[in-house]
Amino acid sequence: MKLYIAFFAFLCVLVGGLTSCHKNSNFGGPSITRIRILTKNDTGNVTIPVSVDSTGKTSDSTYSTITITGFDSTAISGQLGVSYAVIGTNLGSLKSITINGVSNPFLPGTVTNTSAIFTVASTIPFGSTGPNNFQLFTLGGSASFTWPIQQPPPIIASISPTTGIPGDTMTITGSVFQGVTRVTFDSTQATILDADSVLIHVLIPAGVTQAYIYVFTPGGVGKSPTPYGFKSILYVNGLQNGWGNYTGYNSTLNFNNTTNLQTGDLSNISVVYQNQYGALQIGYGGVTLIPSAQGLTALKFSVYGGADIPATGQLFQVVMNGTYNSSVEYQFTLIPGAWQTITIPLEHLRQSFAHYRIRVTGRGRARTEYDLCGRHRIYIRAYLWFMRVVTLEEHISLPEMIQLIPGEVLGNFGKSPVMHRLAPKLADIDGERLVSMDATGITMQVLSVDTLGASLLSPSEAPAFAMRYNDLIARKIAGHPDRFTAFAELPFKAPQAAADELERAVKDLGFKGTMVRGTTEEQFLDHPRFAPVLERAEKLGVPIYVHPGIPPRAVIESYYSHFPDHPGMMESLACYGWGWHSETAIHVLRLLVSGTFDRYPGLKWIIGHMGEMLPMMMVRSDRAFTPGFGGANQRTLIETFHQQLFITTSGIFTQPPLRVAIDTFGIDNILFSIDYPFSTNEMGVDFLHQIDLPDGEVQKIAHGNADKLLNL
Repeated sequence: MKLYIAFFAFLCVLVGGLTSCHKNSNFGGPSITRIRILTKNDTGNVTIPVSVDSTGKTSDSTYSTITITGFDSTAISGQLGVSYAVIGTNLGSLKSITINGVSNPFLPGTVTNTSAIFTVASTIPFGSTGPNNFQLFTLGGSASFTWPIQQPPPIIASISPTTGIPGDTMTITGSVFQGVTRVTFDSTQATILDADSVLIHVLIPAGVTQAYIYVFTPGGVGKSPTPYGFKSILYVNGLQNGWGNYTGYNSTLNFNNTTNLQTGDLSNISVVYQNQYGALQIGYGGVTLIPSAQGLTALKFSVYGGADIPATGQLFQVVMNGTYNSSVEYQFTLIPGAWQTITIPLEHLRQSFAHYRIRVTGRGRARTEYDLCGRHRIYIRAYLWFMRVVTLEEHISLPEMIQLIPGEVLGNFGKSPVMHRLAPKLADIDGERLVSMDATGITMQVLSVDTLGASLLSPSEAPAFAMRYNDLIARKIAGHPDRFTAFAELPFKAPQAAADELERAVKDLGFKGTMVRGTTEEQFLDHPRFAPVLERAEKLGVPIYVHPGIPPRAVIESYYSHFPDHPGMMESLACYGWGWHSETAIHVLRLLVSGTFDRYPGLKWIIGHMGEMLPMMMVRSDRAFTPGFGGANQRTLIETFHQQLFITTSGIFTQPPLRVAIDTFGIDNILFSIDYPFSTNEMGVDFLHQIDLPDGEVQKIAHGNADKLLNL
């Protein structure tokens, strides 16, 4: 008898798919027919004409909406952290689920007699070597199903050392390294010495100056959070003497290359000195170095303290223009066996010094070499930033135009203490604004009209006002074509006129797109009335910048009113403290779910403030707005945003939000902006200097992506 029971139990476990074991005669034995993803519909297109004005006139324009069609949603394998539905019979008394022998939770509230929803737990064993066994248990018995779990992509937590010489051993730590097949430094393959699930040892390959580390496994590819090696090195090619040497206090130096180095040339850079004092300097011998004239924005260098460096008391310093013991002398403590990267902005030097010498000075008895890499020494890699910087969300409000707005329309707009204080800066273009740009190394601003614009006027008055405003901007920036361009001010209350003015501003004035501020008559740009503007922008190949605006009155009353009488509280909450950003995120999501992105696939969009909170919510929102889940979008949110949506850094100057933005939108979709004068140029440029990415990626953010998007 015992043998029979054991044999019966054995059969219950082995028979896959539809086999079940009865334990209670009051419940039918369960069975599993399949496991599917939660979405079970696909989409098809239906063409609908667009009504473009208040008379009901219909243009030739059409857009596509969604019709639901079935498709096979069966999941032949599972992924950790993803939700699925198990489909079968007699599942109503479900008690538990196990996957590969490990208990896995399910959602009791979703259980029916034919289905149940579960999420694959992160603790479930994965990979082709696993048992690939899905089991469920009910009051009527159990059922098994063959269902493999995919290996997730590897995760690199850290690399050590962060720089070295070819042939050195690098340790890569992280997780999910099972089955590693390849490790590369960018595209250069490294030799794997040994590996387990959390640790990989490789040999540093030759020919790599700086690169990210990539680990390849059956589950995908993992990228290191920080790069190996140095950033690309830029030297001042225009200086006569290039890098020179300086001796003092019995120090001895051997400078093997006194010629001016070309960009990226690393050969024969070696300076050795000892005893008390010595230096390597640039701009020596009477050569004038003027940062603002040469486009310099910062001195950046990395220093490595060799193993022979004492643990305490060893300093190095940077001295500029020979000003010892002053505010422009920077001292740092050497850290034995570690790299540190230092950025020294040059803005303040531009206003008060002759700028003829910048000196990197070693200090103490430690031996210092300028070399590519190595051990048991101090190594210093220094370079000056030559970087074009373009900013896109920079505001103006010109008194000549504000005075044309009737007082009863203007009301309290622009009369807050903040606006009163900033009014002179908003009115200025080629005075203090340009001086500040020079002082902080900003090459070009893309100007846009602040709140007091055409949106305040009626549909009959706004078109002429917008045209006059754009002409005034064009005249004011005509003397500085390499420093300023603009987004067109448009009369969005009159969409056809707005489309025509956009084309005029782009073709005749050289403007680069337009900016909309919030809703227009309480309508977002997904409304069909705005089709002429969107069509024209797509045809012209220029973007639309979606900026926050004053919330509709009903929203203010519901969300932002009835506070104690604290000055500025309602404004802060409704606008720049929170409300603006959530409203703009909703604006963009409406463009997605309404199918507006899909109707104009060539139209590019920009939003500011590091993505208006969308990067943090991207994965959750992507799941919520899956095509066919009730919206008209034909593509996923992630796919759509990567193809059509760009974000700027305006007003957000800390590194964690930038890292999230890069991880979600990608480096090619991020543009540098400041939000001048509501944020200062100094704040923005200091943030830019601290971005710890390879120079090529910093250049993309600083100007490359904007140059490409706006055809600058």
